Amino acid sequence: MVLLDKIQKAQSVTDDAANLLKKKKYIEGRKGNYYIAAEISAITDKKAEYSKNKALDKQYYLDFILKAISDHKSLNRKEIDELLWTKLPDWMNDEQRKNRIHNLITQLRSDGKITNKGGFTNPEWVLG
Repeated sequence: MVLLDKIQKAQSVTDDAANLLKKKKYIEGRKGNYYIAAEISAITDKKAEYSKNKALDKQYYLDFILKAISDHKSLNRKEIDELLWTKLPDWMNDEQRKNRIHNLITQLRSDGKITNKGGFTNPEWVLG
């Protein structure tokens, strides 16, 4: 399984090869960020690696932010970044992590669960 070895080493594979591996449920993820599937990780003793790559449920992150704001009365963006940075999947780069956190904050704000009491340049998020 040369292709699976390439996936584990984060090397590129052709779209056709990736589609075949996904169809056989050997890999998961998106183009450029493929990782071995749960079943394969169990066979190859890479369970922890799989869990680091697999994103947690979106609701987990939302609840985590809300709980932290509840505990501390408010959080700024830097604190929210610190809270979630290592919880996001390993395959994400810094820009993807920032975007993901931004989207989570935006969803909480849009849902009326948090509000910004600080302003645009120094946001301070409190429960809505």
